[in-house]
Amino acid sequence: MTYITQSQISRLKKASGTGAKTRGIFANGLAETVIELNDILSKITIDKRMDVINAGMPAAINVYKSLIPISKKEHKISTFAKGVGKSGGNADYRYIVKPGNLQRSIKGLSQLLKKYKWNSGAIGPHYLAQPIGSTLNSEQKYDGFYAHMVYGSAKAWRQKIVLKAKNMSASVVYPKMVAEAKEVVKMYPKKFWE
Repeated sequence: MTYITQSQISRLKKASGTGAKTRGIFANGLAETVIELNDILSKITIDKRMDVINAGMPAAINVYKSLIPISKKEHKISTFAKGVGKSGGNADYRYIVKPGNLQRSIKGLSQLLKKYKWNSGAIGPHYLAQPIGSTLNSEQKYDGFYAHMVYGSAKAWRQKIVLKAKNMSASVVYPKMVAEAKEVVKMYPKKFWE
């Protein structure tokens, strides 16, 4: 892929003022188009770019959730991981996990977690530690800590869920992102976009 440099844009700006021919192309058409595109891209903030990416998030999350297996019965998790301990409660179990908990834990991580701040569009199981003895049974009470154990490894989870979700969601996510991108561009002057 080739990119146009800032010095090339500067030369195009100079050439567009003269109306001269450059390599057989009228500079006052091509140059002005490239210059305008450069100006628009420099004005579109990171927030606006995030808006474009996030436009497809709900559709992608729905596809991701549709691939998550749902247990037919509740499970009791009695493992107390290192560093977690049993402090703060006398429950026999760490959690009682109701069917659908893992599906409910699938969230837009880039909106929830600081470490995903610049990884826009990140989707996956949200690890949200709950108090000892909690029942994981709602959109607010969930914990996706065991997602990568479902198929035996993180690699298997990626192959069976993540990659499938990515491929299946493309046809619905991209059109939503394109539509949002068009709305963003409409906010800026467009001499050559009509």
